[in-house]
Amino acid sequence: AKGLLEANTQNINVGSFSPGIVDKVFVTEGDHVKNGDVLFCLDQRTETTQLALHEKDLESARYSVEVAKAAFSEAKDQFARTKNLKAGVMSEEEVRRREFNLQKTEAQLNLENAKLESAQQQVLLSKIAVDKLTTKAPVDGLILKVRIRPGEYINQTFQQSAPITMGSINPIYVRATIDENDVWRFDSNAK
Repeated sequence: AKGLLEANTQNINVGSFSPGIVDKVFVTEGDHVKNGDVLFCLDQRTETTQLALHEKDLESARYSVEVAKAAFSEAKDQFARTKNLKAGVMSEEEVRRREFNLQKTEAQLNLENAKLESAQQQVLLSKIAVDKLTTKAPVDGLILKVRIRPGEYINQTFQQSAPITMGSINPIYVRATIDENDVWRFDSNAK
């Protein structure tokens, strides 16, 4: 019979989430890897710089929230004191001004909290973008073929030949095609 040997997970053609220039290849053919081991990574300079910028924006947003909280607390305190005063001690205009100031500072605090949440999501997206440039082993197994080197460009059409082929070979499987004229020789109990 004609056949081939293959991993019991079938041969896994490991690709890349993103196109880019290969920065480092951490495996060679014949290496045994564990699930999650880094196989190769693409150039990450742009994404790591973007992540650093988003982390600074997040830090700035946290400070803005603190400033808005302080302004809201002050406005809340002033309005509470105004309500405790006897009628006629303060003009109606001043009472309304403090009430509007309280509403304005509360709205500003809500706005700064929304900006903080947005900055947190931007940091998360940047971390995902950096992580997508690192390709990891999907299963425990053996590296069967490495078709990339540092400096090469990976694009979406490269995926047809797969940068790395790997699989689990314990046990190794044999896939055979038996010609119809030879099927009488097949013994299902054979090892």
